[in-house]
Formats: sequence, structure tokens, C-alpha cells
Amino acid sequence: MNAFRSVLISGPPGIGKTTAAHAVARENDYVPLELNASDVRSKKILEQNLSQIVDNRSITEFFINKSNESKSSMGLKGKKVLLIMDEVDGMTVGDKGGAVALASLIQRTKIPIICICNDIRSTRISPLLRVCFDVRFRRSRTPAAQIRSRILEIASREKLDIQTNAIDELVSSTQNDIRQIINILSTYRLKETNMNFDNAKQIGRVNLKSSVLNLFEIPGALMSLGNWRQADLNQKSEIYFHDYNLSPLIIYENYCRYNPVETGAIWGKPKTATCQDMELTAKATEAIADGDLVDRKIHSLEQSYSLMPVHSIFSCVRPAYYIKGYSQESPKFPA
Repeated sequence: MNAFRSVLISGPPGIGKTTAAHAVARENDYVPLELNASDVRSKKILEQNLSQIVDNRSITEFFINKSNESKSSMGLKGKKVLLIMDEVDGMTVGDKGGAVALASLIQRTKIPIICICNDIRSTRISPLLRVCFDVRFRRSRTPAAQIRSRILEIASREKLDIQTNAIDELVSSTQNDIRQIINILSTYRLKETNMNFDNAKQIGRVNLKSSVLNLFEIPGALMSLGNWRQADLNQKSEIYFHDYNLSPLIIYENYCRYNPVETGAIWGKPKTATCQDMELTAKATEAIADGDLVDRKIHSLEQSYSLMPVHSIFSCVRPAYYIKGYSQESPKFPA
């Protein structure tokens, strides 16, 4: 680790990556300076100012909006600064090359930098992997049991009476996102003082769309049998819109890796392909081909973007209807 000037923290949303970065900074007497997706950090801006990044004062003045400079910002001068670059995997198309410029900055800067991303497999951050120490945050395999006691403590302080099975339901519906659970409870407590399982289940359905899936979670969200059974048609269609450009492609890349439950597939047991397997795969392939026709209409000169809900059904939901089942392989990025 001593060979690196920066750390790249990755992990799912709400797991505490940014909080951990701030805690590390303060524990080591650094002033954390955080930049996120709303800050200007394109390749052009970074490259124009690389020569200015020499010491703590320069890095501070570079990123502070000079028109809004205040006494608080002036107070950073002379102090050790730790730069936190949040959401580095979320750079837009206009920021193409920003990761390359950031990697160059890391190689030259004299201050420590912590980069944070949700998806370590994103091609956008590959330049950073060569210059950053890789630290990965993962959720516990038994998150409900570990989260429950803490949520009960928070609820008690806020005078909210909540059942333990209600907490488990919130953990499931938010995909173990502790931050989202606390936000849900905070909003709920404004009007209510008690939460049972039925309340949590209803709230979970409403907040399901707030759990943003990364690209590699989309195949499982649609084609995994458990997730398929829990979601209604609208919720399945909404999954497409988490990344409507790449969702159809990652479904196409991974649908053959699933063993359809319709053919008697059982989790953990390899199964020899049968005629029924091939028939279901053929139907899913046909649905994907129909989705391509809709996609061509959307991106034609007519730009019929109103067809996107239809495209979500043909390209993602309908193939998953035939293929839903089990897979023991990790999703692959579209070739």
C-alpha cells in the first residue's frame, strides 16, 4: 500500500464509503475536501490545473470557488488536506478522459487522495486501478441480523416503535442500504410512531425504485427467480430505466447463463440442456430480436423515445419471463 499515493474505495451505495473516508481523514489530522458528481472535474479542467497542484494550499485553492471564498475556506491554508473524489465511476460523456487526467494527477500530487466508486468493474475507472490501492467494501451475508440492533437503537431514540420483522423487510426492499433505511424511517416518523410488517412492506414497494442498480445487478434483478416473483410488471419495466442504454445489452450477454426454472432447474445443481431449455432460449432470443426492431425505431431519424417502455418489455422483461431461474456465474459485461 505504501507504493500508492491514492486509495480507490468501491462498494454498493449506502454502505459507508464516504463516511469511512472522512473518518480516516480526521483520524489522521487531515482536512477532508470532498468533490462529487456536481463538481467540475472534466479532463480539460484537470489538465489545465495540474501544474498548480503542488501543496496543500494549491490543491485547496484550485477546487474552491474563488467567487465564494470565505473565512472558512481561508482557514484551510496551511493545514494538511486530503482530497476525496466521490463517484468517480459516474463521470458523464462530457467528462470522457477525466479518469485519465485524474490518474495523472494522482501520480504527481503530494497530498493523499481517496477515490470512491460504486462499480469497480466500470470501464470508466480502469485508469485509476493502475495508480490506486484497491479497497473493496462488501455487505455482510447476514445483513439483517447485524443491522437490526442498530436500527432498533435509532428507532428507540426517535420514539418509533418498530417490529423486528419490519426491519428485515426494509433491509430486503432497499437491498441492504442502511442509509436509505434511516431516511425512510426519518420520513415515516414525521407522521407515525409505530411500524409493523405490513407498513414496512408497503413502504418497501414505494421505495423500491429509489434503490439504484448498477449495471451488473440488472440481470439478477430481472432473471433471478426470487426477484422475478417479488416484482410486478411495472417494477420489472422500471429496472430497464436504471441504465436504458446498456440494460438490453447486458441481458443479451447473460441470458444464456441462467437455468430456467420452467425446466426444473434447482439452485446449486448443474443441469443438462434439454429440448425445453433450447425452446425457452429460442423464445427469449426472439424477444430480444424484437427489442432490436423497437430500438431501431427509437434511434431513427424519427427519434420515437415514447417507445422506450415498449422497448423495456421486449428487450428485458420478456426474455426474463422465459429464462427466469438460477445462475451461479457472475454477470459479464456486454462484449
